[in-house]
This record gives sequence, structure tokens and C-alpha cells, in this order.
Amino acid sequence: MKTTKTFLVRSKWETRADQTTAAATEIVDKVNSDRAKKTELLRAARLKRDQAEGAEITKSPRQQGTTVNGGVKFGHCGGAKVGQ
Repeated sequence: MKTTKTFLVRSKWETRADQTTAAATEIVDKVNSDRAKKTELLRAARLKRDQAEGAEITKSPRQQGTTVNGGVKFGHCGGAKVGQ
């Protein structure tokens, strides 16, 4: 009995598409890892600078619940409509 391998044979275009996808994935992964490394270095440098200055670590306006536009808070308006 002879088995056929037609399901394993790939066309030239499918092979080319696979190569392109692999190259694109490799590039995206490298960019993402580079970004993560840079972010980590910048975060460490910022923390070191803040410690050297004796600066107090503060929350962002969103974390503090700062009000704008007539009392609406960033991040959590409590169901109030804008301007109320």
C-alpha cells in the first residue's frame, strides 16, 4: 500500500509566507525585548535619581483622584455625569 504525502507538500508561496512570518516575528520579538530592557534601565536610573535627591515618591493624578472639569475625578467618577 502506497501512502501519499500531498498534505505535507507546501507550495512555494506558502513556504515564502512562512519565512516572512518567521522573520517578522523575530523582528517584533527583538524590538519588544529591547524596549523592555530600556524601560528597566530607565526605571532603575529614575529610582536612583529620586533616591539621590531625596524626593518623595508621589502618585500620579489618576492614582490621587485629582479633580478636573468641574469635579469629575480621573479614573473613577462615581457615576456622576461630567460637569456635576
